[in-house]
Amino acid sequence: MSVELFSPEPSEPDPLDDRSALLADMILAFQAAAEARGTPTAEIRKGQVALLDAFGLLGDNEGSPPSVTRALEPAPPTDAELIKGFERFSRRRGLRPQTILVRRIMLDGAARQLPDGLVGATKGQLETWLDRRSLSDRGRSAYVSHLKAFYAWAVDEEELPNDPTRKIRAPKYRRTVPRPIPTDELIRALDAATPQMRCWLLLGAYGGLRCCEMAGLDREDVLEGEGLLRITQGKGGTERVIPLHPDVMAALVALPMPESGVIFRRPWCRDRWPAHSLSDVLNTYLHALGIKSTAHSLRHWFGTTIYQLTKDIRLTQELMGHSGPNTTAIYTKVDSRTVSPAVLALNVELRHSKPES
Repeated sequence: MSVELFSPEPSEPDPLDDRSALLADMILAFQAAAEARGTPTAEIRKGQVALLDAFGLLGDNEGSPPSVTRALEPAPPTDAELIKGFERFSRRRGLRPQTILVRRIMLDGAARQLPDGLVGATKGQLETWLDRRSLSDRGRSAYVSHLKAFYAWAVDEEELPNDPTRKIRAPKYRRTVPRPIPTDELIRALDAATPQMRCWLLLGAYGGLRCCEMAGLDREDVLEGEGLLRITQGKGGTERVIPLHPDVMAALVALPMPESGVIFRRPWCRDRWPAHSLSDVLNTYLHALGIKSTAHSLRHWFGTTIYQLTKDIRLTQELMGHSGPNTTAIYTKVDSRTVSPAVLALNVELRHSKPES
């Protein structure tokens, strides 16, 4: 981030020109080193002011050269600089690479589409931008959360003077019941799958993995000697270990797996599959077969089936990688086979409890 420095006019000789030139060189060197370390703009500004003070050239003191009596006003940060700074901050916090990528893509889009960019955005501009994206309540809530995190960081680091999202409220959204893929459609999808697609289908249905967790798998996470699968890219940066289903292991062997490193790579560039791209490919495959379910419905099938087989909500929570039982509780609401007899029994009880005439 550049700081505008003022040099003395050639037509106005300054007895302190040598000292001013030295000071300018020191300020520029300090600025370059600080920016290379990722120092926030506000801290760079404080350091520059301290140098001026050390030279006795701070403020409008009598005898101060014109080049430094003017205020050192930092150039306003650009959207690109703020996004990079926020990305560095997110990495230091240990956020998942997928979360950082999603936030960067969203912020890049906002910077291009907002009338005054991210730096000059107002509450009204941000809400209009969100409205035009036709997001679901859940999607809008996620976007608002990302924007609030970005502006909170920018204000806290004194990069921006105020937070335009302070009075923006995320929408409330109702918690829906799971929509597991029908078992016959899961079988049909498996029958037509390529080796890689079969791995993804089974990891979702027999392991409950999210797409980001599939994309994050490395060979070292497959602990076949112990019959376990380690998931390191869980939601919220959590890790868990789940049983490795024999069919999943067989599919991974048939892939085949590499000796080490990333398991799922894009064939055209050999990079790790991004989670959103993996999800898109999986959804496209299912829809091409006439199956309306999505990649996430495989995870719903896993959670629903595990609970139906065990009736153990705590076990289901652990296998699903939920942070608390409230999220897992939705899987207890879908087993009509156990609910229906209970409801019918109410009628039986009422009938047998009728008073005798």
